[in-house]
Amino acid sequence: MNDRDPVHVPLRITQAKASDLSNEFQSLIADAGSSDDGLEVHKIVGILRELWERIVAPIVKALGVLEVPRGARIW
Repeated sequence: MNDRDPVHVPLRITQAKASDLSNEFQSLIADAGSSDDGLEVHKIVGILRELWERIVAPIVKALGVLEVPRGARIW
């Protein structure tokens, strides 16, 4: 158990933008496999890249700065 206070990690995304990306991603993957159009794959990759850059990467960076051990439970 850790006695550390929660840490706020500022993200460069609004809730509305995150919701838009989520909706677009869900729409694209719902049709996955119905077409061999590379455009959909390109769009999916773009959405995942944006989510990584705006949400995941800042959190991973903060975990490194805080020296959170790999495999630690975070929430």
